[in-house]
Amino acid sequence: MGIKVRYLGSAAVGLATREEEIDIRNPITLLDLLMKLAEKYGEKFKEVFEPTRATLQTGYVATVNGVLISRLQGVQTKINPDDVVVLMPAISGG
Repeated sequence: MGIKVRYLGSAAVGLATREEEIDIRNPITLLDLLMKLAEKYGEKFKEVFEPTRATLQTGYVATVNGVLISRLQGVQTKINPDDVVVLMPAISGG
């Protein structure tokens, strides 16, 4: 069981991946997930997320199960096994 993380646009290019699954057994916050990804990808992930500020970089958005986190609880949004998180530039062309 795990959280499916999808990367779109420049996030996918910068990390050289479009999708991965992060194994979790219990609910965590989006912030917890972002910190795990920051640890995994290091400097490359700073284009998307700034760990010292605990926030997405300006120009990036995230969705949890298709809902923008700004309509949920931001980085404190709870995510569960089998949820889908998408990280992408705020404006992404087709």
